[in-house]
Amino acid sequence: MTLVCLAGSRLVVFSAVALDADESAALESCGRAEFLVVPSNKHRLDAKTWKDRDPDIQAIALDSARGRPGHGRADRAGHLGGALF
Repeated sequence: MTLVCLAGSRLVVFSAVALDADESAALESCGRAEFLVVPSNKHRLDAKTWKDRDPDIQAIALDSARGRPGHGRADRAGHLGGALF
């Protein structure tokens, strides 16, 4: 998992993994996870945990990460629904 800090105490989370309570608290002390990037279908295993914890997080995934053919086209969480998770 990789974190990128943005202005305004916002975070981008790449290839998220599930966190325990202490790890979640440490992450929240750095800022609010606003974007969840799921680069491939192998990286979506823990994405549902993040989306369940924070329904407002914006998930971004390539079609290939959603188990669909086509490569390179990104979509956002509001349009993914259950397709990604």
